[in-house]
Order: sequence, then structure tokens, then C-alpha cells
Amino acid sequence: MDYIMITFQMNNLTEDIKVPTFVKIEELLELISKALDINCNTNSRVQVEPMGRILENNKTLLEEMVTQGSKLTLVY
Repeated sequence: MDYIMITFQMNNLTEDIKVPTFVKIEELLELISKALDINCNTNSRVQVEPMGRILENNKTLLEEMVTQGSKLTLVY
């Protein structure tokens, strides 16, 4: 399994997280929501930097070409 370190940002919360690249964005949101005890759901959207685009929730991090050190921001 391949894992990458990403920075997850939401409002005033910023967390560095090690995540598997094979997980779909919607599954990642569910895992992060539970792990950090925050309110986000699978309909939420995520923007990735440095690419500067919104990720498709039904694709994996690998399919979206999210790389080590990327910043993912919850944009609802």
C-alpha cells in the first residue's frame, strides 16, 4: 500500500495526516471526519494545492494525482 502525507485544512483547523493513495475522496472525508471529530460529509468538496482544483469525490487520491505534501482544503 502506498501512503502520502497531506495537510488537511478546514476553517481554523490544520492537520498533517498520513493517508493511503487508494482511498476515494468521499471515503477520506468520512475517515477524517471521524478521526478529527469534525462535521464534514461525503457531499463536501475538497480543493487541492498546488494544483488548485476541486477533486472528484468518486475518485481516489491516486487517480486525482494528489502527491506527497499536498494541501487539501475542505470547501463544502
